[in-house]
Amino acid sequence: RSCVIRLCGFTPEMDMVQYLGRRTRLGVYPIGANCTDILNNMKTDSFKEHLKNYAEEFQGKSLVLSVERLDYSKGMPHKLEAIERYLEEAEKAQKQRKQRQDEGFQDEDRQARLEKLKARFEACWKEKSERHNFGFRTAMTAFWNKAKELVLDQEEELDHTKTVFLFIAVPSRQTVQEYKAIEEEVHKKVSTINGRF
Repeated sequence: RSCVIRLCGFTPEMDMVQYLGRRTRLGVYPIGANCTDILNNMKTDSFKEHLKNYAEEFQGKSLVLSVERLDYSKGMPHKLEAIERYLEEAEKAQKQRKQRQDEGFQDEDRQARLEKLKARFEACWKEKSERHNFGFRTAMTAFWNKAKELVLDQEEELDHTKTVFLFIAVPSRQTVQEYKAIEEEVHKKVSTINGRF
């Protein structure tokens, strides 16, 4: 009702808008989670058992969780395409790393190249810092530290084989053909991704 007053500039009846010979019923239809029910369910033994099972199943894995309605406005097919592309690229990168290792490329080689790069930076830094101000030296130091962090200090690379994507997509408006088509497209895409990876 307040939206009609603000946007349309007139005051409707309490439960109805009458405008240009048309009558539209107003109502309050809250959407959202029932927090009390969720909290009560989290106290049950059944929830604790599910939580324990999930913790065991996903131990040592990265879990990406998405909970939403299966709706054309949510972009679910696009999200699945992005996941598939990520998995393709990660798999390709993993194969390239393995091939380089098989060909004798070792971390020592990377370390040696990085040391040469550092020496070039230090020579450039010395030359430039004699002519330039504190800001240049600070920027060069920050750049070098970031490069070192990215190349040398990596403890472990993200392993796509240990990444789990879990989508909980609640179907909506199942009588509408467009929504049925999206649901079918999502099911096919999930099957394709699961089959490939």
